[in-house]
Amino acid sequence: MRVCAIVCVSVAFALSAACKGSSRGGEEAGARPASSSPPGVPKVALAWPSLPTTPEAARAVVDAYAVRKTHAKRPEPTSARDLLEHLGAVELARAPSGDAAVKSALLRRVSEGTGDGYLLVGVSHASGEPVVAFRRLVEGPGSYTHVGLEPLAADGHWSGLSDAEQRGSSALLATYMTKGDAESLEALRVAHDTHDYAAWKLGYASLVLDLVPPSRAGAYALVPLDMPPHLKTKLAALGDRLLDVRELHAFFALREALSGPRPRARVAMLWGDAHVGQSGIARFLPVGATVVSVHVLGLEAEPGRTSDERDAGPPATTVLDPLLVPMPSGDLALVLPSPGADSRVDRVRRADGDGGETRLLVSGEPGMVVTVGGHTIRVTAKAQAIPASAGDLTYVVERKGTRIVGALTLVAGEACELRADRAGLHVEHHLPKDADRPR
Repeated sequence: MRVCAIVCVSVAFALSAACKGSSRGGEEAGARPASSSPPGVPKVALAWPSLPTTPEAARAVVDAYAVRKTHAKRPEPTSARDLLEHLGAVELARAPSGDAAVKSALLRRVSEGTGDGYLLVGVSHASGEPVVAFRRLVEGPGSYTHVGLEPLAADGHWSGLSDAEQRGSSALLATYMTKGDAESLEALRVAHDTHDYAAWKLGYASLVLDLVPPSRAGAYALVPLDMPPHLKTKLAALGDRLLDVRELHAFFALREALSGPRPRARVAMLWGDAHVGQSGIARFLPVGATVVSVHVLGLEAEPGRTSDERDAGPPATTVLDPLLVPMPSGDLALVLPSPGADSRVDRVRRADGDGGETRLLVSGEPGMVVTVGGHTIRVTAKAQAIPASAGDLTYVVERKGTRIVGALTLVAGEACELRADRAGLHVEHHLPKDADRPR
């Protein structure tokens, strides 16, 4: 089965005081330093309650710390195919597409307001592609101050349990942050393999660990989030309530990581789909936060259809570049490129432009329709101009029951040619001499 993963993105903006040592139920800060703290960053250890061991106790402690109204049930997954089928060409063409455009759009949303910003990214555990997409969102200077990972287990500090009973990967991460040697990274890898069975089984564990070295280089502070495996085994009798307690465990770990004096934070978190949304980790975020839920969906390859079926049914969509689209619930979905999408487009770049007005010229096989932004034209063999300016843009090419969505990045003074036919697309960038080439 060919899969196109969809990563839905959840953004939360929190008042900075909310995670700076705040506690509920009259608990006060202790004197123990947080083991996951990066070297040189003072943290305040906040008291954790007793670990609930019955469903009733779990509900009580979760309700005590939840500050947001939640749905009674976790939402059912949305079909990726249904999501794309209900979006028109103009809606798709106005959506951010391409790594740079998507990252920029999300950073703008996370940076709104005056308090801390939270980006919650929900991914499927079925492959490593969503992990790579998450890494692209958080890499680079000026992105996120903290990165939280469910695939890494956080040391727990539940009252009444010894440190040995609730040890995760936080101390191992702190050791690597201090030493930076192969031995400490290997110890972290072994712990991750034990904790994240899906990543080990499906062969993408190394993609998760790729998020670790940038933390030591100062790109962001890394925060393990999940409950250690032995604690989850201990709480097996909780049933569905175990998810709730795991999310509370993560909130406590994040609360410690954000404690103490610090500037405004932008926090990106990588989660499995079941933990995101109003009924997940978001319910513990401060009331002042703005939360958009996150889901990861798989898109099966389009089944074979006759010509009549294609004409009567919704179009089959191929996505060439990461695409950020709205969901009916108000959330966002990051649609990753369809498998084999690169074979559908040929790209050429030449520095032979005249440096005049920035322009996009569309031509190709008659019967096709191209939409860019709010502009739609019917393709002819003769090139036609579509209004365009320097920067990122999204285009949609439609032909009888099929459509292709892709991204272009134009530089000032460029002439870009987009030719479409039933065999695929040809994109030719004619850049001005000595122009900065887009990445």
